[in-house]
Amino acid sequence: MTPTPFWPSAIWLFVVATAIHNLEETIWLPSWRGSRPLPWTKIPVDRFVFGFAANSLSVLFFLFGVLAVDAGPNSLGAYLICGSALAMALNVFFPHLAISIWTRSYAPGAATAALLVLPASSVLIINSIQDHYIDLATFMVTGPLTVLGLVISIPALFLVGRAMQKRRI
Repeated sequence: MTPTPFWPSAIWLFVVATAIHNLEETIWLPSWRGSRPLPWTKIPVDRFVFGFAANSLSVLFFLFGVLAVDAGPNSLGAYLICGSALAMALNVFFPHLAISIWTRSYAPGAATAALLVLPASSVLIINSIQDHYIDLATFMVTGPLTVLGLVISIPALFLVGRAMQKRRI
């Protein structure tokens, strides 16, 4: 199956939406976290470290997008980009909207998550399944595995970011 022009556009829409979202978080989240009474906010997150992790994910999504567009439907890239879209769609609800409701304040990233990432993720996943770019049964396995892999990567990216920060001049 040859991808329609819409499929790559949906991929790049997702990649751009998540990059904008991660940029918003990089700018506002570190200082916001320190001013909120949440149990996990006692661990400081430096802007450089958080920015490194968030922007590394943006680069990873871009690479998954390139792989998906290059390899086409039912490829590893197609499942990785759609799994990443699933992870980011879930990320809208937890932590962004949940924390906004809990703190009764705007959690940085909530607007871009709800207004950009959720629609872009939904369009990508739904159309990929409907147009047979990915198989639903396979995605039911690969989607959650990709989510798990991304969740596990975040602490590792923080560690790398901290190590890089210590070596900064």
